[in-house]
Amino acid sequence: TGVNVDPIIAAAEKEGAFHYVGAAKVIKAMGFGFMADLYGMLPYRQAFDESTYTPEFDDCEYVYSQILPLLDEAITYLE
Repeated sequence: TGVNVDPIIAAAEKEGAFHYVGAAKVIKAMGFGFMADLYGMLPYRQAFDESTYTPEFDDCEYVYSQILPLLDEAITYLE
């Protein structure tokens, strides 16, 4: 699901369908939150960077610190 989030956001912004942007950000936050719960360390900053085959792993504290701001952005788009 994660690889589809950024293309969904880009397409929704292009069309002015901001409710889809909000939904995509919720999905991204939820997915990374679950993965951080399961694995602890995982790629976040470089997760979908196509220029690398071995992305750097971020610790779960960093991932968790990104989730609430992402949800705040989602709420703004969903209003």
